[in-house]
Amino acid sequence: MQQKTVSGYLTRSLIQFAAYQGIDIEKLCSKVGLDPVALTTPNHRIVPSVHYAVWREVVKQTGDENLGLHFGEAFNLGSYGIVGYILLNCATLTEVFEKYCRYSSLFCQGMPSRLSISEGMAFFEYNFNSELTIQHDQREEWRCDTECTFVSTLSAIKLLTGRELRASMVAFRHAPPADLSEHQRIFQTDLQFSMPFNRLAFNAAYLDWPVLSSNVNLLPLFEQ
Repeated sequence: MQQKTVSGYLTRSLIQFAAYQGIDIEKLCSKVGLDPVALTTPNHRIVPSVHYAVWREVVKQTGDENLGLHFGEAFNLGSYGIVGYILLNCATLTEVFEKYCRYSSLFCQGMPSRLSISEGMAFFEYNFNSELTIQHDQREEWRCDTECTFVSTLSAIKLLTGRELRASMVAFRHAPPADLSEHQRIFQTDLQFSMPFNRLAFNAAYLDWPVLSSNVNLLPLFEQ
């Protein structure tokens, strides 16, 4: 089975965030066995073991147990590469989620996402599947990744629509951390842990929000 990979855009963005925190990038790359040249190569792919080693090392060096939350707050659509440009040119939030779920494997393989709607509620899920090659117990790194994904989703929605999406509930597969104050500050909603899924729930009416930067002529070009 071919090993799943992560877009170099994501790893590079995490390393840039680490640099902003004062971490020596050359030493960080050496520590995790990452060639810095790979970060400057367009469309370069990173194996999961190295990508998560970066997460683990940045958490260790910063002492920030909520690194995923804080990295998500600093999110930039450029982290998604070409997918970011696709999202910028969608017409509505519905289309944003549809395109994100469709193309997410371009930057993060083995971690599918999906959007479902039921009884006036929308549910965005992001979960790891069994095809992702894991070298060791990476529950903490998965926690960082998942929390970053949900926070960055909220950040992206605010950037794209000019509105703040207030989630009705946020559920995580991982166990609750000892201190929930940062989760409460950021999500400001019902938090559930040790669940069988990672899920962000919100009012489905929000899906009609228009994207401010939408361009129907550019969207097909970026998709192509």
